[in-house]
Amino acid sequence: MKHLVLSAMAAWMMCTADVCAQSLYNAVYDKAQSEVAVEKNAARKAVSQFKLNALNYIMNVCKKEGRDGDARLLDLQAVNMESFVDDFLEFEAKAEKISAAKKDEIVRVFTSASFAHPLFENESPLVDGGAGALLPFSLNTDWSAAYDQAEIVAKRVLR
Repeated sequence: MKHLVLSAMAAWMMCTADVCAQSLYNAVYDKAQSEVAVEKNAARKAVSQFKLNALNYIMNVCKKEGRDGDARLLDLQAVNMESFVDDFLEFEAKAEKISAAKKDEIVRVFTSASFAHPLFENESPLVDGGAGALLPFSLNTDWSAAYDQAEIVAKRVLR
C-alpha cells in the first residue's frame, strides 16, 4: 500500500516535471542528509547514510552516462529505494519476532532482489559497507524492480 501511495505521488510529481524536476529525488536526499546530521542512534544513522550513498551513486552514474537530467529516473529510483529500505527493515523486524530463520530468509529475499536487478548494465554490483553490513544491498540496483520482487516474496515468507 505504501508503495502505491508513493508511486502515485511520484507519477503526479512527474506530470509537473518542468516545474519541479527531481523534486522527489531531492526530497529523499535532503531527508536522509538531515537524518545523518542529527541522528544519535547508530543503526538509524547507518540506514540514512546508506540512502545517501545509494542516491549519490545513482546520480554519479547518471552524470557519467549523461543522464543526470532524467528527472523521472532519479525520482522513481529515489522513492523506490526509500520504500525498499524501509520495508526491508519492517519485514526484518516482523520476521525476527517469529524466528531467526525467518529473519535470515527475509535478508536473503531482499538481498537477492537487489542483486538480481541492476540499474546500470555497465556497472558492477557495489555493496555499501561490505559483507555483514546492516543493509547488504548493491548500490547498482533498479530499486523499482527490486522492490516489486522483494515485497511479493517477503509477504509469502511471513505467512
